[in-house]
Amino acid sequence: MTALCGLAWASGGSVPTGGPHADNAAAAARFLLDSQQPDGLFFAADSPDTPPDGSMYGHGFATLYLCEILGELTEPRFDPDAARAALVRAVRRITDSQNAAGGWRYVPTSADADISVTVCQIAALRSARDAGLDVPDGVVPAAIAYVRSCRNPADGGFFYQADRREGSRFARSAAAVSALRTAGLDDPAVEAEIAAGLRYLLAQRPGRGGGAYPHYGRFYATRAAWQAGGETWAAWFPPMRDELVRTAIPDAPGVFWRDGLINDEYATAMSVLALRVPARLLPIYRR
Repeated sequence: MTALCGLAWASGGSVPTGGPHADNAAAAARFLLDSQQPDGLFFAADSPDTPPDGSMYGHGFATLYLCEILGELTEPRFDPDAARAALVRAVRRITDSQNAAGGWRYVPTSADADISVTVCQIAALRSARDAGLDVPDGVVPAAIAYVRSCRNPADGGFFYQADRREGSRFARSAAAVSALRTAGLDDPAVEAEIAAGLRYLLAQRPGRGGGAYPHYGRFYATRAAWQAGGETWAAWFPPMRDELVRTAIPDAPGVFWRDGLINDEYATAMSVLALRVPARLLPIYRR
């Protein structure tokens, strides 16, 4: 949750070195760095609000946020060498946790995988690579192979797990399409699967939301549509933007969004991240 809020601030230009929310951004980064465990996992082990079975999710988003702002983790607030060393350990925790299927699940020791946690790690690894950190050869191709194994050829969407073919869903399909593009593979077969996935998303868009997980769905679908550009972007973004503006809840001095399943901080961070994709201030949002 802290990492998602940090990403939301960064998407508007607030990082530890500047911006209207610089102090918040710095505090978020400090909390995450101070939460790193000896094995490299970002996990607040003493937090009663953090489920122990969700540690890889939190780790993936924490690694993503810190890699996105690594150049801003400077003196006097941070030791840049220590911050980079922490992210080297974090990336190693991700790569060492990749299972035989090529993906990840909720805990580092899991033998199985799911598309949602796997996509989160792919985004973190892409950001790490862009930040100049080493990502071993073979890790991302294996992860992409797992994502592709979850594809539903019947409609171009994606299953939750490769061995649980219970049907496509909007939110997970948006995540998968975004991951396939984020990986930056030059493969005609992958391009065809991305195109089919985008058609599925545009056909299934439920009120420009995300079905059962609307904020999650918007977050990834907006990235996927932005990366596609053109008619896909024009069909997705304006109605989605208008829906978020319509559903924003006034709360001086600003607004927030509500999510009864998780919490309002999550809903607000994900909504801000969806709205600010066109600003391109986060490296992960660049085409």
